[in-house]
Amino acid sequence: MVAWSRAVRARASRSRSGTPASARTELRDARAAGAAHTPCARSADWTGTLSSSHDLIVIGAGPAGAAAAVAATACGLSVLVLDEGRAGGGRIHRPPDSWREHSGTSQVGSAEGRALRAELSSCGAELAFEHCVWHVGLLPGNADNAPRFEVSALAAESRRQAQGRALVVATGAIERFYPRPGWTLPGVVGLGAATLMLKASGVLPGRRVAVVGPGPLAVSVARLIVDAGGEVVAICDPNPLHAWVKALPAMARQPGRLARGSAGLAGLALKAVPTYRGWDVRAIHGEQDVEGMTVGRVDGQWRPLPQSEERSIAADAVCIGYGFAPATDVYQLLGAARRYDSALGGWTPVLDRGQRSNVPGLYGAGDSAGVLGAAAASDTGRIAALSAALDLGYLDAVTYERKIRATRRSPARAASFGSAVSRLVQPRATAVGWVPDHTVVCRCEDIHAGELRAAIAAGAQEINALKAATRCGMGPCGGRVCGEAAGALLESAGFSRERSGQLTARAPLRPVPLSALTGSFDYGDIPFPQTADT
Repeated sequence: MVAWSRAVRARASRSRSGTPASARTELRDARAAGAAHTPCARSADWTGTLSSSHDLIVIGAGPAGAAAAVAATACGLSVLVLDEGRAGGGRIHRPPDSWREHSGTSQVGSAEGRALRAELSSCGAELAFEHCVWHVGLLPGNADNAPRFEVSALAAESRRQAQGRALVVATGAIERFYPRPGWTLPGVVGLGAATLMLKASGVLPGRRVAVVGPGPLAVSVARLIVDAGGEVVAICDPNPLHAWVKALPAMARQPGRLARGSAGLAGLALKAVPTYRGWDVRAIHGEQDVEGMTVGRVDGQWRPLPQSEERSIAADAVCIGYGFAPATDVYQLLGAARRYDSALGGWTPVLDRGQRSNVPGLYGAGDSAGVLGAAAASDTGRIAALSAALDLGYLDAVTYERKIRATRRSPARAASFGSAVSRLVQPRATAVGWVPDHTVVCRCEDIHAGELRAAIAAGAQEINALKAATRCGMGPCGGRVCGEAAGALLESAGFSRERSGQLTARAPLRPVPLSALTGSFDYGDIPFPQTADT
């Protein structure tokens, strides 16, 4: 284990200084030295862990991951798809829970989602749903083969360890939360979580719901609540109306999506749902549960306007969120180069036009590579798979270029729409810089804004130094909830995101019980080596 860990660290260190071009060259050199097709071989060890080998492993079965799997199998690669959900589609096309399907209380997801799942299930890839990926490593290669990726995953009653010559990361994005006084009260729900509650389970967040957040997702959640029979007491959007008007020309390049969004707004208007544009939450109130919130006007950077009007709104639930950030923890574990780009949602992997990272065999796709939405995600997934097929020797250069040209005919419009939406929800440190010192930032460790500001003033100028000084980000969520807010407080104090850095990713990527990793066995089952005769 020690030798393996040293090899992984050494490999990651070399990868950080590489380039996407050198990554491609290294894979081709390995192929020329004799790397052959990887059949899907399986075996189980003494702990019951299922091991398998593949040409390509895809983490995530949303629009990007599904498109990657379909394109890769069409090129002849053996493919394994791992996803936490019970079916393909990701969050945006997640099907209703099985009990709703059997009871006939809901249609089986959207038409797009059904088409995606049908294509994925028939493409020939091995599909491992309800598998939680908790670790990704890089095994050192030898003279004949390039290094291999090793992905460890847990299912309800089994463990999985898969190796692949290439890896496509299509893990999507994580919701961005900006703390507000009272946001830890029961009844406060993220916009993404509210979407899953409504789409998958048909559960309303509350009886009288306030929806808070920039961009189309807040409108979508409000429409889902109304369609499910709930009452939306207010939609609060920190963006002024002119920001939406400015985004319209780019959105118009996807007329179908724009029409659906406009229909949603019209439906809410017919229901007389109050909409506050250029307003944001000042505080959420309640003794034991949400009872209401105070909202006020904000400027173009989502800062409260001094001496501006405030209003109190009664509600028993608040759905709130401020956009999405790419899920980059797998790239971090593998030592891939990253950069901060607010237009793409924050920290993103550095990729070339073929979706290659600087780590040989590692490709990024979908929102994990930059938040541009579902339409653009499918195209990046296909491009990543085609690049993997080329680099592993399943496509020649001429065929690759022909397929890439065909794939890139539509992404410009999809990316234009996605970029317009991303600008509406891009991170703003100023939206956090004003919160009072008593506001909880890290829910897991109960760390307040004042404690973080004090640590920053005392010399914590990098986010991991702030984590060490305060324990912010050390809880079960691993910083996925508080990391963006902590980085915003550092930025508000004058330290750029590039300087303050990113919270270190560590395995396990998700909280997992120790018993799930060790399995059930007796002491006598442990395979000790035989001792030498003396």
